Amino acid sequence: MLDSGFCFYLDDFGVGYSNASAVAKYDFECIKLDRSLVGDTLTDSRNRILLENLLHMFHDLGMGVVAEGVETREQMEYLAKLGTEKIQGFYYARPMPVHKLTEFLRETV
Repeated sequence: MLDSGFCFYLDDFGVGYSNASAVAKYDFECIKLDRSLVGDTLTDSRNRILLENLLHMFHDLGMGVVAEGVETREQMEYLAKLGTEKIQGFYYARPMPVHKLTEFLRETV
């Protein structure tokens, strides 16, 4: 956290400019993993090894992790077991209009 009280998250880590050099250069509070790093985790051992090591590295650097693109209970449970602080994806809900979001939040909270 900066002295001003602002926190910065790095979005879509793993694609474009969201890469390891950006993580080393800036003081991010949290890293948001791109869905491309999460999707095949349970079926692709190379992807699983990469994801596990990224999570350890970010945690060792004192950063939180958000995983996007989570679509199944198995993915959610696996990522939670690895210590992923926040998980988002279709597993929880699909995009919806505001009036449905209000209803959804009343029912789930």
